[in-house]
Amino acid sequence: MSNKFEEYEKALRQLKGISATVSGSGTINVQGVIIKISGSGKVDYQGISSSGSLAILGSISTPSLKCSGSMRVNGDVESNEISISGSGSIEGKVKAKEIRTSGSFKAMDIEVDILRSSGSLKVGNNIKAHDIRVSGSLHVIDIHSVNCTIRGSFRAKNIICDEMFNAELSGKSEAFAIKAKGVIIKPKARKAKERGIRIVIFNVKVLEISRGGEEGYLNAEKIEGDEIYLENVTCNLVKGKRIEIGPNCTVERVEYSEDLKIDPSSKVKESVKV
Repeated sequence: MSNKFEEYEKALRQLKGISATVSGSGTINVQGVIIKISGSGKVDYQGISSSGSLAILGSISTPSLKCSGSMRVNGDVESNEISISGSGSIEGKVKAKEIRTSGSFKAMDIEVDILRSSGSLKVGNNIKAHDIRVSGSLHVIDIHSVNCTIRGSFRAKNIICDEMFNAELSGKSEAFAIKAKGVIIKPKARKAKERGIRIVIFNVKVLEISRGGEEGYLNAEKIEGDEIYLENVTCNLVKGKRIEIGPNCTVERVEYSEDLKIDPSSKVKESVKV
């Protein structure tokens, strides 16, 4: 809590004595940091807001950063809350209590309590968060969070969640390793008119006709957790206590300690109770 208060105080000090409103286009100098606004915007002790185009040349600490339109920052950002609707790019590190983006957003590193993204989110390195919810696409190296929910597609090297990882897939997703207490990975639910036909006779799939495009699926090297449920997943190793391999999975090896269920349409080369 003290760290958050110190960050807020730092932001207030950087914007202390600044009060500027822009209608049309304007340039504001905040302790050597140049802020350019095209459209309408405001910079004061409460934060930075813009409707139109916003460019920040340098690193900035601000209680809030809000932009509707396009935003570019060629430095680091520290803020209590960040809200971007449209297109946003931060070339440095981002540290905030809450980040909400709608549209396209890029950053090098993100450290945040609450992350909400709708659209496209690309992070050059890592995300460290308490709670992540992404609807759309996510590209990142590593994720470390308490809870993470993704509805769409993702590409990552390592995803580590202290509690829950939940993915509803659309399109192709890739990860090297996923680890959480609870793991649920399945394709996004289709509407009734988009669903196809699957016929299974004596536990053998003899016919499958899909509609509405390709279902979401995941390729992973390793998935580990206490409770695991998978659909449309290809994985080398799945390891946990209670594991259910749902439809359309291909797994080289399963290691389980309590319970294992395998759907007839899935292939598991080797299963071992440990």
